[in-house]
Amino acid sequence: DKRYHIVKELVEVEKEYVESLQTLVEKYIIPLKVTGILDANVVDEIFYRVPELYAHHSIFLSMLESSWTNWSDETAIGDQIFVMFKKESVAECYCSFVENFNRSEKSLESALQQKSSLQRFVEVQIQRENRRRLPLKSLIIKPVQRIPRYELLLKRLLEHTQEAHPDWEQLKQAETAVHALAMKINTLKESQQTEGAVESLRTLESLLMLADLASSQREYLRHDVVQVEGRKESVCVFTFSDQLVFASLKKRVGPQAAKKPVIRLQSSSGLDFIDSSLKYKVWLRLGLEAIEISKGRHRVAVRKSLEEVERLEEDRSLVLEILDLSTKLCTKHSHLEEVIKDALESLNRQLESARRLDSSQQQQQQQAAAAAAKGEPGGPCRIDLLTTSPGGIASYALIFGSPEKKAQWENSFLDTKMKLLYKGAQIPDFLQTLQITKIRSGMQVRSRREPRDRWAAVAAWFGGSG
Repeated sequence: DKRYHIVKELVEVEKEYVESLQTLVEKYIIPLKVTGILDANVVDEIFYRVPELYAHHSIFLSMLESSWTNWSDETAIGDQIFVMFKKESVAECYCSFVENFNRSEKSLESALQQKSSLQRFVEVQIQRENRRRLPLKSLIIKPVQRIPRYELLLKRLLEHTQEAHPDWEQLKQAETAVHALAMKINTLKESQQTEGAVESLRTLESLLMLADLASSQREYLRHDVVQVEGRKESVCVFTFSDQLVFASLKKRVGPQAAKKPVIRLQSSSGLDFIDSSLKYKVWLRLGLEAIEISKGRHRVAVRKSLEEVERLEEDRSLVLEILDLSTKLCTKHSHLEEVIKDALESLNRQLESARRLDSSQQQQQQQAAAAAAKGEPGGPCRIDLLTTSPGGIASYALIFGSPEKKAQWENSFLDTKMKLLYKGAQIPDFLQTLQITKIRSGMQVRSRREPRDRWAAVAAWFGGSG
């Protein structure tokens, strides 16, 4: 019976969830307040609404276990789930928890950095009290992840419950209630992500001393520490959704040294951490549209030198043809022959010089390829950038710590440039299909209505062979 196994899974995961909440209450909240390791207000902010969630789900688990103990083919549990998640107090508790979650994380990180006694306490609790030995942060985040799990289990349960079953209507009501709560939580999470992204940009504004970095239209993506050819110090490349910022790195010393060794930032891929013990000095900031990845300076130079050789050879052939034609003139043309011969000698000298340069460029390209094969700097860890600015065209060679880091940054850069390119692209709305019984070559479709920017797609079916 599929229903039996799904309900069994529901009871088991609910029991595990209640045990996690119980651990937070009995092994963290109460001892921290009793021992005074943390101020009671700080404890309440870190574990915001956890005691209430524990109370609600303890009752819910008791109801589920009662039904499970007396399980039969006709047993209904949809009403219990509906009653649980239809409660305004439960919905408000979850929404408040999600709204406060970022503050909870920051308070916990700050307390762990400032109080070694808290660090020792948490380590002891993980090792001795928590039988699954989950990190504290993994326990605290469980309520955020919980509601989607209920939604999935309810969908599976409905798939294996016939409409004639006594539980059908109640399960539908329960699914509606859980889905409504999930939508509220998702809206809150999206709002928090937006706020967190802007806050991260403000943090970077302060760190990099840039006045106009924070914007709701801009997103922080990543940072990478690289070596830039020609610069002694290491360089941090900050990648945003519309620009790159290059900053040199120096170790902070004396009273300027940061108290917090790590700054937390929110990126599109999750949390990112910046070493705040370093001093960041911006020396280049450019929009992505002004930056391109070069295919390699040696290959470009070889191509240019080869093109120069080919051009000179064509000119030489043409001058030889002119010299040959000049011999057929009946009038005196000694002066013309001298001019042509001088031009030929000049071309021969240029061609010889160009061939030597081409040979040298090819040799440099081979040396660069050999370095790449050996994994030396400038090999598989190198990316050459070409930039355009009011000051002119410039090139920068970035050397990453490993080929993997280089590939990750390159993929991120190219993907971001593509998104920026199509950011303003208009996506049409589908209106309707229009059947045309007869078509002919050159047929055009026009709209008499405004606006004029209407898109049309034509599908044709062809039968027969060939």
